[in-house]
Amino acid sequence: MEPFIGRKSEIDSIIKKWRKTHILAIYGMPGIGKSRLASEIIEVMKNKLPHDREQFTAIRVDLKHTKSPEDIWLEVFTQLHIPPTLPSDFQECVVLHKLQQCGKKYVFHLDNAEKMAENGHIQTRFQDICLKLISINENKVILTSTIIYKFHMLGYFYVNLGKLSHIDSSCLIQRVAPEVEFGEYLDSIVKNCFGNPKSIINAGKQLADEEYTPEEFLEIMENTGLDALSPEAYSQKDQIRHVIGEAIQQLPVEQQQKYAQISQMFPGSFSTEALSAVIGYQSPAMAKLEANKLMRRSLVERSDKSTKRFDIHPLLRQYLNDYVKIPTDLWHSATNRYVKFFAKLADHLQTEIHKKDNAVKVLPHILMEKKNLIKLLNQAKDTSNTERNKVYLKLARNAEYVILNYFPTYDTMQFYENCVTAAELLQDNSEDVGIAITGVANIMTLVSDDVNKAMDKFEEGKAILEPLGKSRALAKLYQHMAWNYYHRGFNHAAIDYITKAYKMEKDIGIEDDDLINMQTLNSLGVFYQTFGNFNYAEKYNLEALEVRQRFLGDHPSIGSMYNNIGAMYLLKGETERALLYMEKGLQIKRQFNYGHQLKETLLLSLIDISMLYCKLKRYEEALRQLHEALELNKSLNGLTSLLAASTYNNFGQVYIAMQMYPTAVDYLLKAVDIRAKYIPDHPSYMESLASLGTAYHALGKYVDALKMFDKAFKLQAQVIKQMPKWERVAEFSQHMGEAYAGVGNKEKAEKCFLEAIDQYKCIKCLHLADGNADLAKQLDGHILAVKKIRLSLGIGLIPEASHTVLRRYGTETNAAAEYLPTSVDENQCDTSRLKLGTMPTCTIVKKNFSQQQSSEDLSQTSNSLQLCDDISETFQKDQKQSTAKGRVDQQKSVLVQGKKIQIVHPMQPSMYSDPLDETELKQANTICGTHTEPQYETHQQDPMHFETFTINQHSSIEELTVGESSLREQHLPVSFSLQAQIGSENPQHLSEEEEISDETVEEKHSHVNQK
Repeated sequence: MEPFIGRKSEIDSIIKKWRKTHILAIYGMPGIGKSRLASEIIEVMKNKLPHDREQFTAIRVDLKHTKSPEDIWLEVFTQLHIPPTLPSDFQECVVLHKLQQCGKKYVFHLDNAEKMAENGHIQTRFQDICLKLISINENKVILTSTIIYKFHMLGYFYVNLGKLSHIDSSCLIQRVAPEVEFGEYLDSIVKNCFGNPKSIINAGKQLADEEYTPEEFLEIMENTGLDALSPEAYSQKDQIRHVIGEAIQQLPVEQQQKYAQISQMFPGSFSTEALSAVIGYQSPAMAKLEANKLMRRSLVERSDKSTKRFDIHPLLRQYLNDYVKIPTDLWHSATNRYVKFFAKLADHLQTEIHKKDNAVKVLPHILMEKKNLIKLLNQAKDTSNTERNKVYLKLARNAEYVILNYFPTYDTMQFYENCVTAAELLQDNSEDVGIAITGVANIMTLVSDDVNKAMDKFEEGKAILEPLGKSRALAKLYQHMAWNYYHRGFNHAAIDYITKAYKMEKDIGIEDDDLINMQTLNSLGVFYQTFGNFNYAEKYNLEALEVRQRFLGDHPSIGSMYNNIGAMYLLKGETERALLYMEKGLQIKRQFNYGHQLKETLLLSLIDISMLYCKLKRYEEALRQLHEALELNKSLNGLTSLLAASTYNNFGQVYIAMQMYPTAVDYLLKAVDIRAKYIPDHPSYMESLASLGTAYHALGKYVDALKMFDKAFKLQAQVIKQMPKWERVAEFSQHMGEAYAGVGNKEKAEKCFLEAIDQYKCIKCLHLADGNADLAKQLDGHILAVKKIRLSLGIGLIPEASHTVLRRYGTETNAAAEYLPTSVDENQCDTSRLKLGTMPTCTIVKKNFSQQQSSEDLSQTSNSLQLCDDISETFQKDQKQSTAKGRVDQQKSVLVQGKKIQIVHPMQPSMYSDPLDETELKQANTICGTHTEPQYETHQQDPMHFETFTINQHSSIEELTVGESSLREQHLPVSFSLQAQIGSENPQHLSEEEEISDETVEEKHSHVNQK
């Protein structure tokens, strides 16, 4: 007998009902294990019944080859050992008499009882025989059948067998093939058997006979389906293809075609409404009647009793696809109806999910329809039908949220690419082409690792949409481009584009309750917190949370809002608040764990909160979250994605904190490999490299550590531009100094330590400028720690080298203040209300500077920087002074060396390009203590070069940097500095690096103070 595994719940329910049951029916699809369960029940009950009077004798009758119900009497006649001498007309009477006389109890197992349902007359006679058998001595009948019978009597109990669980399936195949080493192929082989015991046993037997290795057999299963589970050497009753075919072939030909049409139209479960609309039944009620007929034959099953949906077993689907042909006209008409029905459904779900507190109801519905909606997306590859193309384009426009968040990457990508083709064929609306291209690029950004190619697509869409003027589609494109820049580490450009999107949304009248507005607020908060501007980050993050809660209520996106706010507070050092928000966000995300994209947001929360637990020294909790994240990575994108890299990186950070450095190295090497492949210019790549260097240093592998640090610091200038307040840059400088000290190079070690101090000082000034005194105070401790390390290594006794350098911008260096500040390009960004600069910097711009005014004039201009310093202090001390138009603190104009200069404060809005009037000029001159003629010339940067002078102000003037900046290098972060941009049509640049002595700087500083 074949091994028996599982079915515990079915056995328990049967045992519970046994004494009161006279007819037990076990129903299910072919090969599901009905007969084997009946045999097991008989054996269990024989051993379980305690008294002799309850003992019974089992008689099995196989009805598969019987010609009429009356043949049952002959089978029983034979098994009761009655001499077969009586005519068949008397067999029934003799059997019943014999059963009455013997006084024994019998259990009659009538197997393959579906044979008795060929027509109503035969079925009636069969059911009458069952009733006669149980009428004597409390006998019982067990029916096993694919077709369901109804007995209107007490004591009738039935069980519908479903798929065997994955665990039980795995146990069964290993029981059949105990000598086989399945390894990594076990799960996949079991999945391809779809919980059907006959299929599992056939697969196990073939592997046990060593016909194939597990790897070979899996490949055969994936390519041949039913044929792999139906070896020709087996008898037909053991071939799963044959037993399934027998059940389906009992249907009339027309019904077989309808059945195949249902199977091929609906890859997932389906409702009666969908069945009626797609297959073309008169009404949902008539569709339900057809579904119930198929369900009675175990060819259709209830997918969920609560929702009353139907489904078809995968093995049945395979047989229908391979062996039952559908007429072409039926196929095309059903496909057209399918596309219209499910496109309308997707649009409806998009609307419903954004109604307040409605997500809890809608998300399960999306999950139930997921397979059918994925098929809808795949249908778009056929662009030959004009009407269907219009439906696809409307779907791309109206159901973006549902498509992006709940369906796999490949299917969504293909859908939008097909929409591009469809829009180009229609030639009705170029905006449709732009929307489709935007969709492709957005998917590439969000769920693939090729963000650079995604930007090329965005530019293609931008070239189409921008000439059409302001629109919702263009605002969305800007919003998605911002996220692409953010993913690539270009935070300035990200804020630029999200600002454009925000302004355009207001211009075209998009309301606060619109999803696009909510997404923009969220983006603003995320981008500013990455940039380190926590004031703006907190403002927009909290506003984004409030708006979503007000309009959406209980919604999955609320979890992301809480996580973002928690991440912001973690960066600010407010760990308790961070923990409160992150744990709340994680709780909400677990509640709404539906779909690919939502699982990725859960993954992000697990990664983020692991770092918080690490900071709180709750290492076991951190590792638990990361192990869960790793498992989630496997099921989503595999272990070579960027999210996997983030998981590996955080593993490394935690193990460094736990001082388990070899383990940290193993994880960080994986993170470095992935990030080097996909995002070699991103700050996170620098973090992984530097963390790996830190781990090597802790292991005493100083040469390996310096190699990693060297790679990391090649990215330093770019990272500081994008994240000017990121303390880890200074931390890595410190660790690099320790590594150099480890190899005995004290000169380079000292340079790294001083650089770390300078970086901490820059970040401190930025925090002070933002009013974050607590964060600034923390940096004093970091600075002191670096100085103590210098002294402990005997390096602090070396005289501090001068860091005053004259450079041309673009040369490679590790200096903390290497990056150059610039003002926002007003032509690139219509509004600078969301200014990129996060520190009180005065930008001094003088137009039409003559060619002859070179080095000498530049020196004169530097003498005027004290005046700018005074102006900067005025901005810091009193930013509340304003004119009636509120623009004095936004733009000021002064005279320097008799030449007109414009002062722009990057922390204040610069939304106005019109000149200040006379009243405003007077007020500006009063504040600045200067005199400016009324003929004010508004500065707007144009594609001309500027020579840039920067003094990074800490406690004194420490560095003067000269460089060049072009229109392309806009939106770079600045340290606490004063910047003079002096433009000319034919500027003369310094071409070589030139050292400036400390005396020169001190002399200039003194001259500035006197002035």
